[in-house]
Amino acid sequence: MEMAEILEGIMITSFSISWYWSIVKMLKTKKVSGKSFGFAVVICVGYLFGVTSKIAGWIDTGVLSKLIYLYAYNLMIVAYDAYLTLRFSRDPAVGSRGIATADSGAGYGAKE
Repeated sequence: MEMAEILEGIMITSFSISWYWSIVKMLKTKKVSGKSFGFAVVICVGYLFGVTSKIAGWIDTGVLSKLIYLYAYNLMIVAYDAYLTLRFSRDPAVGSRGIATADSGAGYGAKE
């Protein structure tokens, strides 16, 4: 593995860690404030291009870069983050900013 691939792998792994952090925080708080579904989609498209570039390299050289697995894995992680963003922003029990509302039946002021 070349130095460029090692550095690219470290970069992708760093991105993974930040997405894990974001997902864990969202699962704990169920808040989507500061999150954007559109941004996650753009990142997913970027990872799709990363996978495509590794496939193109495979076609050109006959060698499949192992980094394709990191790109595919990160694509799945970011897609899950996008799913959570939609889920928690549209959950009727949670307000649009991830805060329980009085008439939502969640948290303070829940109606019986």
